[in-house]
Amino acid sequence: MDIQDIGSGPRLDPTQNSPVSDPDTSSADDASEAGSRDDAGAQDSVEISDEARTAQSDQSSIQVELLRAQQALADAPEVRQDRVEAAQELVDEGRFSDPDVIGDVAEQMVNDIFSEPGTQEGGGSQEL
Repeated sequence: MDIQDIGSGPRLDPTQNSPVSDPDTSSADDASEAGSRDDAGAQDSVEISDEARTAQSDQSSIQVELLRAQQALADAPEVRQDRVEAAQELVDEGRFSDPDVIGDVAEQMVNDIFSEPGTQEGGGSQEL
């Protein structure tokens, strides 16, 4: 088997893990390698730009808002289809055309909107 040089990189000896030194190269290459070995003790550092910090902050804010929305959805009362259909029938029958009923429903809606969550203030659970 014959291994030939390909490209301009250092020649590799297949039996070793490091490049083979070429006797034809100048001593300048040796000096640059020595310089890079001196840098081995230096520590690397990374700087994060203001834009990246802002993006990370925005992502955190979005995650917080998503968690709040998920909690609000979990806390929302269940939609009872049977009650929705019963209310639709009453509307279709004209039950909510009576001014007294309209006033009662409006008052109940206002009380439900402005009452504390989880309380029954204002008769929010009254049957239709």
